[in-house]
Amino acid sequence: MTSDLELLDEYARQGSEEAFSALVHRHLDLVYSAALRQAKSPQLAEEVAQSVFTDHERVALSSHAPHGH
Repeated sequence: MTSDLELLDEYARQGSEEAFSALVHRHLDLVYSAALRQAKSPQLAEEVAQSVFTDHERVALSSHAPHGH
């Protein structure tokens, strides 16, 4: 099984949607259930889970973006 770090690196370096999808699939239930425990609203928990993965996607891409001088 490919590690989370390997999948994240593959996504960040190569833009692999398959890698990011695998990460989301692997952790979605945990993130959603944690959000639901806090929010007590399925709709809000879905929004929080989506936001978590969107934020991780943005950070992964920006951490490997070329930096100009």
